[in-house]
Amino acid sequence: MSIESGQTITEIDIDKLDVDHRNLLSRINSLCEKMTDDNLEHERFFVLSEIHAAVSLHFRHEETAMQKCQYSSYSIHKADHDNLLAQIRNFMEDFDSDGEATLHRTLMLQLNDKLAEHVEKMDNAFIKAVRDPSQ
Repeated sequence: MSIESGQTITEIDIDKLDVDHRNLLSRINSLCEKMTDDNLEHERFFVLSEIHAAVSLHFRHEETAMQKCQYSSYSIHKADHDNLLAQIRNFMEDFDSDGEATLHRTLMLQLNDKLAEHVEKMDNAFIKAVRDPSQ
């Protein structure tokens, strides 16, 4: 997603949402790195909890922005948010129950892909609607 610096549209700071996206992907990448280092096993659950909290906060920001501009696809977008958060919670439960085998690099890469797909499809559609409400 490419957003020009400093651009604010109808009181919605698209740049902030874009920065949030980059930060989330960075945190997920950090966990993927820790998944391959046996010495950092104790940090994995903490990082996953941090990812869940960051994603939740980011989704609240997006949902507030969507409500402010009365985004017509809000309920579809929110349902995708809820689904992604449920997947992260499932990863956390799996990790908590067995500590290692279920939560591994492949699952984190899948989560990364799902978040990237969400940004590409859902968030870009929202940005387009904010920029041109007549569409």
